[in-house]
Amino acid sequence: MNPLSPSVLVSLLAGCAGKTGDTEESTPPDPPAPVEVTTWGGAGWNPILVTQDGDVLEPVLESIDGAPQPVLPLSAGGVTYAWIPDPPLEAGTWRVTGSVDTEAAEGPSVYAVEAYGTDPAFDPTGLVGTVWELRTSPWVALPENTGELLWSFAGNPQVVIDAVDGDQVDFRVFVHMYESEELCQVTASTGTLSPTGEFSWSLDRIDADTEPVDLHLYGLFLHWGWNAGATRASGAEGGGTLDTRALDPFLSADTSSDRTVCHVLEGLRASCRACPDDGVEACVDVRFHAGELFAAHTSIPDDPPRCGVDLEEAGAHLDCDFDLSGFSCTAALPLAGLASLWVRRRRRATLRG
Repeated sequence: MNPLSPSVLVSLLAGCAGKTGDTEESTPPDPPAPVEVTTWGGAGWNPILVTQDGDVLEPVLESIDGAPQPVLPLSAGGVTYAWIPDPPLEAGTWRVTGSVDTEAAEGPSVYAVEAYGTDPAFDPTGLVGTVWELRTSPWVALPENTGELLWSFAGNPQVVIDAVDGDQVDFRVFVHMYESEELCQVTASTGTLSPTGEFSWSLDRIDADTEPVDLHLYGLFLHWGWNAGATRASGAEGGGTLDTRALDPFLSADTSSDRTVCHVLEGLRASCRACPDDGVEACVDVRFHAGELFAAHTSIPDDPPRCGVDLEEAGAHLDCDFDLSGFSCTAALPLAGLASLWVRRRRRATLRG
């Protein structure tokens, strides 16, 4: 057998190396995770959510004719959880074509915006005395993974407009008492109303004397817009930041327990952040968006009860009231029993921001 010449041997080795390289290069990379786009029609300030593998991405928003529209991050506690059009979109058809952060888009998401809170023909005549019901459950963005739980307790919250004086609106908020058709009053306050039907209310903070820890709420707000005929509202959103330490005693009758509301939230894959006053990671942001209010064609009973809990039913022999002005109690209540103890209160809760 003739020996291989050096030149032939080199050629064979080079060919084998090339085949090995070709094999490695032909292995396709893992495809990128799909980009998911969620939009809410209605009010022009409703958020836009674009996610990929759990990450929130900046959307590419444009008119149906392709004109680009700017967006701003929607954030709480320094974390962006969605984006909003800036300025709010005018009535018309819009589309999200993907994200500036990735090319892995799956076609545009087209949605319609209507003139909620922006119509110069808005007539507030029908607002006063009407019961407005949040029938469409909003998107509860924060705390994450808690939307279904929170709205199971709130039922369909209702708003009553008691008076409109220029740009000032007196209103009350009610929720259904747990497992009951009866309504209890959460708060009464005064908001502002624009000539085009945009409603807003805010309060910097609430500090309530509660035991064993004071209750603090920060940055409370409500916002929505009515249509021209004041028959429906869209873009209902609101929230605030809650210092959860005042609620920790409700988790266990054992006062020495180190179980906290933040621990519970961790089990729901949500988390607490640093509180504004002392930096302790015990505060949770609450945000909901894209709700809708409809005229309920019903009435609120005279002297409605105030929302509260009765600890005596849990063996604590104390009576606790709760509203946005705070609550006062000294005994612990097991978390499992808290939800079933909504009872009637005949004192009217008031809160003036």
